[in-house]
Amino acid sequence: MDTYAIISFLLGIAFGFLRRGKEDRAKIIEVIFVSLLLGLVSGIALSHAVLDGAGWGEFVKAFGLIVAALIYAIFFAAGTYLGDLLEKLRK
Repeated sequence: MDTYAIISFLLGIAFGFLRRGKEDRAKIIEVIFVSLLLGLVSGIALSHAVLDGAGWGEFVKAFGLIVAALIYAIFFAAGTYLGDLLEKLRK
């Protein structure tokens, strides 16, 4: 398993356990996805402004980044679920 996925999962557990109440996982994934999309669009626009004629390779890399970030967001959301369960068991 990827080290960053494990870190994301552990951070999700900590977030779910330390924050009281249930987390809105759909909202977490939505915010991460929108932030990622805005960051990629601005990054591609800036790279085209700086590097003229860079080609389609950037778009392929951007798609790979989107997929990777969504996987990490899913691991984070799963970690918050486990953290909520641990918080519930603690009470």
